[in-house]
Amino acid sequence: IWDAGMPDAIDTYIVSGGWMTVPAQNVLTIDPGIVLKFQGAGIRVDGRMIAQGQDVAPIYFTSYRDATAGADPDGNASEVARPNDWYGLSFYNSVFESENLLDRTVIRFGGSQNTANVYINNADITVKNSEISQSNSHGIYAFNASPSITGNRIWGNNNDGVLTDQASASPLISFNEISTNGRYGVYVYRSSSPTLSNNHFYRNRSYGVFNNTGNVVDATNSWWGDADASGPYHPTTNLTGTGDRVADNVTYAPFLVEVQVDYGYRNFSTTTPDTVGSLNPLVLDQGTLSDEWGVAANRSMAWDDNLVEISTTGLDPAKRYKLRVSYFNGDPAAVFQSLTDGNDSPIHASLLMPTGTPVQYEFPIPQSYFSDGNLTLRSVHDNPATSIRGAITELWLIEDIEAVTPPLFSAIDYNDVDGSGNLSEGDFYRFRFSEPLDSALIAGGTDANDKLAVAGGAIYGTINTVVWSADLKSVDVFLTTGFNVTGGENVTPTGLTDTLGNAVIGIQSLPLTDNISPRFINLTWQDTDADEAVSIGDSYSFFFDETMDASVLVDGTTAANAHLRPQGGTRYGISNSITWAGDGRSVTVGISAGYTVVGDELVIPGSFITDAAGNPVTGSQNLLGKDSEAPTFTAAAFDDVDGSGSVTLGDRYRISFSEPMRISALSTQTTEANINLILSGGKRWGNVNQVSWNDDDSEVTIEITSGFSLVGNETVSASNLVADLAGNPVSNTVNLTLTDTIAPEVVSMVSNYISPTSSTNTYQLTVQFNSRMNPAVLPQVTLSSTGAQQPVVSAGEWLTTFYPNDTYATGDIVLAQGMDGQLSGSVSGAEDWAGNVMTAAPDIFSAEL
Repeated sequence: IWDAGMPDAIDTYIVSGGWMTVPAQNVLTIDPGIVLKFQGAGIRVDGRMIAQGQDVAPIYFTSYRDATAGADPDGNASEVARPNDWYGLSFYNSVFESENLLDRTVIRFGGSQNTANVYINNADITVKNSEISQSNSHGIYAFNASPSITGNRIWGNNNDGVLTDQASASPLISFNEISTNGRYGVYVYRSSSPTLSNNHFYRNRSYGVFNNTGNVVDATNSWWGDADASGPYHPTTNLTGTGDRVADNVTYAPFLVEVQVDYGYRNFSTTTPDTVGSLNPLVLDQGTLSDEWGVAANRSMAWDDNLVEISTTGLDPAKRYKLRVSYFNGDPAAVFQSLTDGNDSPIHASLLMPTGTPVQYEFPIPQSYFSDGNLTLRSVHDNPATSIRGAITELWLIEDIEAVTPPLFSAIDYNDVDGSGNLSEGDFYRFRFSEPLDSALIAGGTDANDKLAVAGGAIYGTINTVVWSADLKSVDVFLTTGFNVTGGENVTPTGLTDTLGNAVIGIQSLPLTDNISPRFINLTWQDTDADEAVSIGDSYSFFFDETMDASVLVDGTTAANAHLRPQGGTRYGISNSITWAGDGRSVTVGISAGYTVVGDELVIPGSFITDAAGNPVTGSQNLLGKDSEAPTFTAAAFDDVDGSGSVTLGDRYRISFSEPMRISALSTQTTEANINLILSGGKRWGNVNQVSWNDDDSEVTIEITSGFSLVGNETVSASNLVADLAGNPVSNTVNLTLTDTIAPEVVSMVSNYISPTSSTNTYQLTVQFNSRMNPAVLPQVTLSSTGAQQPVVSAGEWLTTFYPNDTYATGDIVLAQGMDGQLSGSVSGAEDWAGNVMTAAPDIFSAEL
């Protein structure tokens, strides 16, 4: 609000010219008291919109022609707003969709786009304590969405109060007053499955709830508009019900039998007149009944040249009432009408009657107009000189209950703590409410039995054990000795209030299905070798607050790595050792070969870790046992591949560490070795570093490349980025040498025939090494067969490929009948020029004879 609190404060804004979009990642916050009026426009929300009004300052989203809220932009107070005047509000899927909020808002006269005042597409938003009315089609349309719709007044929409559509639409629709909508109160469409408990349905045109799916919809503990405790009408299951009609597959029992809202209804059909409700009848004192404009209830009329008069008696002067009237003009000339009481005191000024489609409007009735319990209403024809008549099509006189939203008894959850599948001691029920309650009312003793009264007098135990949530919006009541609840009973709060003394409303049934997620409550580390660091043989124990499903975490698998995954993707070992406790409430995971956990990672169990009922676990814990000891250089070995006695291209240095290291600081095809394995004197390993790590990341080999400047006597120090798995940097230095101490390795072994091979007398094997070899020492080359006879490898000769004498070719090998099968070649025994014996290379060659 511009200049809020000042005489010239601006609280009304006109939006025109199409969609006003809230982009993804953006938020639109609307202050209490703002009035947004739309002309050929609407709001599309791809990010977040927070519209949180106040009881004394709601936020309005309405038509530019609505003169009843905010400033009147065109000054034409007689021009009434109509459904279809603006697009509506549309919410779409986004990362922040659950933060979208409509609270204490008034949304009316929209629906020209997406057929609803509030269109929700794959966005689970919250709509509460609001009024959604007079839409061109639907009040709220939930398409593939599961919003929370609670505590609203949803009325007078041309088609449905709420439409739910598609299989993934399972909204919670509760504690709403859904009334006088043109077709259905709630339309359950195309495999959707809303929850509809604790609502007030009355005078919806065709059905209170229409379900065209095969899903059974829960609409229990609702009131259906009946004044005689008969419940909703169903042609086979409740033929005597006088409330709103319900379709098949709607569970309506138990239903509320006490009148929740006093009202009286009257239409003016000549063939099917209808006067119903808990109030005394609305009597037509002056006017003529007619079906000239149609036989539908909102087109049949009471008309008169001058005024139509209606009266009633027996109103409670201490209560407030409002009038909901359906206006329509089916005549060719424009008609203006005003509404007064019997003393000509105004209810509304002269208004232009809508044409095309009847429209419902709502007006408060001042208490002074019925101070004696009697009320007369006069609909005055204001322009008799230019039009035929004035008329009324339908009237609802409704008790106007103060809009302060009481605390709602919103749900009951059940936790089968021991996973037995039955109610047992130690299990608990969680009772949830819409706002903080006075926790002193349920503190122990028999408070829960008394204040959360179970139908039939059943109890949760002789003495109640209760635990309130920190926000006081829920209380856990444990089943204790002497409990006799069986599940399915209704629970009615009795004497339970919020912190301001407002009584809790609503009724819920005790469920038998466990729907409370288990909690990951603790983690311990068993330091088996007492070395104060995570190591092989140690273990972690993970603790939960109830019995878990042990089928996911199985010994000898990698399930713990996947489902108790430490942050960063580290692991407990290549294969996990997993042991469950007998009660299923804890599991121990051993640290085994190939582990990479550091000991401080956050563990958030995956969704496959569930309790016995299948509810995914919540909570997180940090691993323990992080190593605080710095790693050290243990060696720097030189591989003089060409035997030159100096550092040349292709030579290699192998740097060894005292423990496995993080390899990210030393990557190949980068300059990271120059930067992070620092050579004294500013020397370099090469312009681009060729780097490789061994399997357990405790040794790194650096090949000398073009642009190198080291000579082999430098000192190597490490930057802080060269660290162990726990992040501890290397604490010492290491000196380079020119003494070749690295054993040569076989690069390849190939034959002069392709496989499969036929019998031959000239088969040869060629072995290439990764450095200059000693020609005086011949390698031991063997060729074995799976056949009955074994080939004999004859001596060969040394050749040069890259370095002197780095390649050895055998003499001719005879492959003959009886050697048929798989051939396998091995090499051992050779030495490089410095006398380092090669690393044996068994079974490095295979072929088929």
